[in-house]
Amino acid sequence: MENQLEEGSADSHWRESVLENELMTPLLQSGIANPLSAITTESLADLGYS
Repeated sequence: MENQLEEGSADSHWRESVLENELMTPLLQSGIANPLSAITTESLADLGYS
């Protein structure tokens, strides 16, 4: 989990240093693909989303 950014991003997003441009990292850049990783989909499934 991200712990280096402002309140609202810390502890609620994946670390950019680990998952780079993944959709659930706190910073998105236009023109760059932001894929949804297996880590995110499995985490959402663990929370009950389908």
